[in-house]
Amino acid sequence: MRKFISIASLITAASLVACAESEPTVTPPATALTTTDPVAALDFGGWEINVAQYNSESEPEEKRSNYDELLWEHRNNMAKKHNYTFSKDALTTYMDSLEFLSTTVLAEDPGGEIHRMPPEFANAIARNHLAYDLTTLENIDVTDPKWNPVVTEMMTVGGAVYGVVKDLYPEKTVYFNKRLFEEAGLDPDLLYDLQAADEWTWEAFEEVSAKLTRDTNNDGITDHYAFALQPTHFFEMAILSNHGSIIGKDKNDIYFNNAGSPETLQALEWAIAYYNKGYDTTPTPWKSIPNVFMNGDVAMFLGDVWNARDFAAGMEDDYGIVCFPKGPKGSLTVKTSGQGYVIPSTYTKEEAEMIALAFDQYNSLPPGYDAQTAWKDEHYPLYRDSRAVDETHAIALTPGTAKSDYDKMISADVKITALYTDIYLNGLTPAEAVQKHSPVWQVALDVANAR
Repeated sequence: MRKFISIASLITAASLVACAESEPTVTPPATALTTTDPVAALDFGGWEINVAQYNSESEPEEKRSNYDELLWEHRNNMAKKHNYTFSKDALTTYMDSLEFLSTTVLAEDPGGEIHRMPPEFANAIARNHLAYDLTTLENIDVTDPKWNPVVTEMMTVGGAVYGVVKDLYPEKTVYFNKRLFEEAGLDPDLLYDLQAADEWTWEAFEEVSAKLTRDTNNDGITDHYAFALQPTHFFEMAILSNHGSIIGKDKNDIYFNNAGSPETLQALEWAIAYYNKGYDTTPTPWKSIPNVFMNGDVAMFLGDVWNARDFAAGMEDDYGIVCFPKGPKGSLTVKTSGQGYVIPSTYTKEEAEMIALAFDQYNSLPPGYDAQTAWKDEHYPLYRDSRAVDETHAIALTPGTAKSDYDKMISADVKITALYTDIYLNGLTPAEAVQKHSPVWQVALDVANAR
């Protein structure tokens, strides 16, 4: 963001609008999209549609499932039918993605037909007219259920939607080791049953944690811990599961400090109380936490779907997953923090429509799959039991379960995690920590709200 500020000072709205309206540097497609050309007959003229992002993705040689086979067959058929190629290449980094988009748009050479962008840059994209408002394009429907609604909302500024992403795997689910549950005298499917009965609460989580934290040889030293805890993630999930947030957003798209709300303060107070009860072990470095769970050293772990890929392939013990338990004022929760895909404003409206069509086709279901059930075939290979998919993932995909904090909208300017550090390391109460950091946040909020 700091790099971008120096560049952004040179970019005026007028220059960017002029850039968007100028002749593009790309080779024009063979067949233009007009109202008289049906989509089915579109020929892209061999257009190489490239997604600029911070990691490369390509078709895997070995597919994980029949669904994956059909998905890639569908993608390749669409590209062949309309005469285009579609690729995702590592052309920038997470924090440099805004600078990459802005400089290439200014140079009338957008560097990619589509750019993957973190939500925290949505305001800068809107202010500087760097990308299309997707609601103005006919070949993409931002309300389609396949797009992640949380990311769509975060990429919305002043009613304009600048980016979407296909519905994401849930993040920050609670993994549990079934063997360690049995050894502690607990039903290995206890957490599934609590979740199904709508009894998976903070209180139940603490009760289970107490039983899983054991001194098995009576030497006064804990031999088995309930949880491998990364404090920042734990505090974040506690807040979201109690319907709190650090930064909120009102109906007028204005961001505000919500850390002092009753929901947020209650969550912070519960999280630090849990942290201080000794139920968890915090390995150093924190990045080793997945391995601690995978090796069977702790009974629970707050992880993401990419952890499941490793566990499915190499974990000896069976495991399950449930949503994060609900707080007194909240509900079952998973986190989503995906990035949106944007179309640079350099392209003409006609070209933007074609790019949108290719992107939509790439993210659509293969023929014969029902959107209500297709996602299960994507998830089953990752787990050892069907309840992880049929129950937990079904809940995760229910509107309102996946949540995200708007703290990302100011995180390029301030370090929100300093709040948590002051609580669990420096001994400040949640209220004291919020009071300490609020003035700094307000400066960043004023910048974010200046449109």
